[in-house]
Amino acid sequence: MSKKNIMVLRSDNSGVGFFRSLQPHINLEKIYPDEFHVEMYAPNEINFNDDNFLKRFDLIHYHRTMCEYDQMPPLIDKLKKLGIKMIMDLDDFFFPHKLHPAFHMIQQSGLGKKILNNVQSAQFITTTTPVFADLIKKYNKNVFVLPNTIDPTMDQFIPKKIEREKIAVGYLAGSSHLVDLEEIQGLFQRLRVDNNLKNKFQVILCGFDLRGSHTNVNTQTGKQETRPILPKETSWYLYEKLFTDDYRMIEDKKYLDFLMKFKREDYPNEENMTYRRVWTKLLKKYAENYNLMDISLAPLSYKGGEFNISKSQLKLIEGAFHKKAVICTSYAPKIGPYDIDGVHEKNCILIPEKKNHKNWFKYTKKLIESKNMREDMGNQLYEDFHIKYSINEDSKNRRELYLNLLN
Repeated sequence: MSKKNIMVLRSDNSGVGFFRSLQPHINLEKIYPDEFHVEMYAPNEINFNDDNFLKRFDLIHYHRTMCEYDQMPPLIDKLKKLGIKMIMDLDDFFFPHKLHPAFHMIQQSGLGKKILNNVQSAQFITTTTPVFADLIKKYNKNVFVLPNTIDPTMDQFIPKKIEREKIAVGYLAGSSHLVDLEEIQGLFQRLRVDNNLKNKFQVILCGFDLRGSHTNVNTQTGKQETRPILPKETSWYLYEKLFTDDYRMIEDKKYLDFLMKFKREDYPNEENMTYRRVWTKLLKKYAENYNLMDISLAPLSYKGGEFNISKSQLKLIEGAFHKKAVICTSYAPKIGPYDIDGVHEKNCILIPEKKNHKNWFKYTKKLIESKNMREDMGNQLYEDFHIKYSINEDSKNRRELYLNLLN
């Protein structure tokens, strides 16, 4: 059998582009070198008018789009005539909820509708979960699930034991999750005033980042002025206020003064403070933050509607490879991202909406107090996930899918 030539159009070299495009196809060629040849390109590196170049490929994998959105329909028709198969990968619902920071930008630009048009015209689609696949099938039936997976040989996913005095309760995510964190509003205040937990735990906020800009628009002239964002204008500042009970958790005035400087510097004995700020890390190091925590929190707001219910179970997957106890949101009686694999009190704690405020406190406290429960849950999560969500399993399933589509 001759090799199948795959063109991968990467959306970027980090984040989605790395985990959904680059890494899976690098591993596919590595595991099956006699069956696949993969070439990686940025979309702007391709001349789609060069038919001789295009005909070298059997399949093109792309994230959301291959070119400008309005040019996609004729390009898809052309590639079909050349006999080239196309797979669109999608990891987020096309319309963010109204509380998402990018909602107004996406609404004004019409980006959601443009992505939906691409979904409807796509030849084949891959996505992260069966829940999201069912939503996509309303617009395109040719959907296949290839979940997010982990390369366990990457150093950041190899657990490292760190000795510490306190049980660390951590959160690791991006800057667009303020509405999700509001699901655990008051949790840390309740933990702080519980006498049985005094000096037993630490709260960790991972990914703290001050990069970005702020744009002011003159309503009379329409002129826009952009400047660097101020620390207290960032979502991370709001995260930190929530995590520290509006900084009341910080009893050491010198440490509070240090935090208010927003300098990316170390502080003496910060690993044993009641609250710890952890600055953002490079993509190939971000998961090292799981070594700093014993309990990982993964709230997901019900206000997020289809956008949130379409999210992947990545926080569970990452927690599994680090053998961490994870508390996460359940969409029961519906199936949300964590309901797909979660088994209550076996491999994670699932918090349903009707018990939201009560159970986040109840089970966080329970896990802080019980080392056996933390370890049993983390070990069970690893056993349930480490094969199913490994990158080699992705390569096996991707190989089967690609060969079926190409044959």
